[in-house]
Amino acid sequence: FRFAMAPGAHAAGAHAASRNAARRRKEQAERKKQRDAKIAKIVAQYDVSHTGGLNREELRVFFTDIHGSPPTDEEIEWVLKESEMESSEMVTAGELRHAMQLYADHKSIEPEIEAVFKEYDRENTGGLSKRELKDLLTSLNSNHAPTDEELDWVFKEADVLRNKTIGRPELMKAITIWYTHVEEDQGCKCVVL
Repeated sequence: FRFAMAPGAHAAGAHAASRNAARRRKEQAERKKQRDAKIAKIVAQYDVSHTGGLNREELRVFFTDIHGSPPTDEEIEWVLKESEMESSEMVTAGELRHAMQLYADHKSIEPEIEAVFKEYDRENTGGLSKRELKDLLTSLNSNHAPTDEELDWVFKEADVLRNKTIGRPELMKAITIWYTHVEEDQGCKCVVL
């Protein structure tokens, strides 16, 4: 059994595919233009210092308006460092979308983060020490403890604020790094929170 195409059908199909690809590119460009316009509007509204980006206090006001409660100093520092491309003193218009996503993701799992801290921040410092992080990672990995080298590596990568603790905003990075490592090295033995 052979499928026969009418003469010119192949060319018509190629033209249709080309038109569809061009339409998708145009739609993507339009969505990017709209996102950029929204970012520019946010920067124009909240950049009271007229620097072309949002400094710590402007970012705090913006996040408070969006999420209803003010971010902590630690959260502001974390957003600045994680979204940093140009300066750790402000989030530029080009970095704002990433900063917004970081903070929204963090806020969306805040109850889970608080539960982890309630259980593992035994010293009540507001940050997990290496020992507390080791206990958490061990629990997440079916009671298989990370080696000292693994713990040092996870801690160093996740401690974005470089304050020798894993704070609330840094917790998900630590867990993500650990899960990725365990899955790559051992096959996943992890328990999802």
